[in-house]
Amino acid sequence: MIKQLICTSLIVLITTLAYAQEPDTLSNLSEGETLYAPKYDGPGQWGFVLGQNSSFRQQFAEKYDIEGDARVMGLVVHLSGTYQNSENYVEFNVYEVATDGLPGSRLGGKQIFYKDLDLSGDPMTVTFSSPLPVANSFFVTFNVLDYLHGGFEGDTLGLMAGLPGSRQEGDLENFGRNAVQAHNHNKEDWKDFYTQNFTPIATHFALFPIVEVAEIITGTEDPHVRAGQLTLLPTYPNPTTDKLNVKYSLNRPSNVSIYIHDLKGRQMYSKGLGVQTIGEYRHVIGTSNFPGGMYIYTVKSDNVKLTGKVVVN
Repeated sequence: MIKQLICTSLIVLITTLAYAQEPDTLSNLSEGETLYAPKYDGPGQWGFVLGQNSSFRQQFAEKYDIEGDARVMGLVVHLSGTYQNSENYVEFNVYEVATDGLPGSRLGGKQIFYKDLDLSGDPMTVTFSSPLPVANSFFVTFNVLDYLHGGFEGDTLGLMAGLPGSRQEGDLENFGRNAVQAHNHNKEDWKDFYTQNFTPIATHFALFPIVEVAEIITGTEDPHVRAGQLTLLPTYPNPTTDKLNVKYSLNRPSNVSIYIHDLKGRQMYSKGLGVQTIGEYRHVIGTSNFPGGMYIYTVKSDNVKLTGKVVVN
């Protein structure tokens, strides 16, 4: 029996959100940036600038800006230091951004015993028990808790950061890009690291959130479907026996991928095409090994997805 591929319409009346299947790790530092663990070394001072120290700062936050919704799955962190009390613990948290640009409400996080920390400076991955939803901007933090009142003798832990100057000059006006929490029993007393903490170091903290970004999914309803920068054109030939030609166009450069799934959600085909420039494109997919049935093909362009149905007879 000759196998035929027939493209049919997928009627979807509303635009929905889904989350990327492959999380991204965000960084405000340039790729390959050298990290270090700044310390206090003045008279009467001790400890890490971003950790346990003579100023009794206890939480350190880096702000990230995104477009739209996402879920924070965890973070990658670089730490240094030593400890004597293995059962003490630190926290890694996610915060909303308050109206003043500093950390606001805590969304959640995870506690980890000292004995389970990697203090070598190498990347350490912290995975949250459940994803934490965020939108547009959020903070990730490293919290060494209130160590002023005993029980931490011999413990000096610190967070690493990019070298001074690794934060671009144009970003210095972004109040609260990184922040520190001062010791205060009445409230979480946050201060801008660069302008309010006597530490005018232009840097970014080595706290890198692992996120799944929300993606716009729009069902195709006519031969030429547009959403954002992406236009999905009719596939051809129709019918066919051995291949599917997926056509689309871009009105701005973006990162493009193409997928095909069956109705049980199993992925039959996946291809990342990289960043493509403005123009019209055709991508050929071999279909001779597809079992008979209905499939969903998807063209993804950055955070936009357009989909259509394909029936294999």
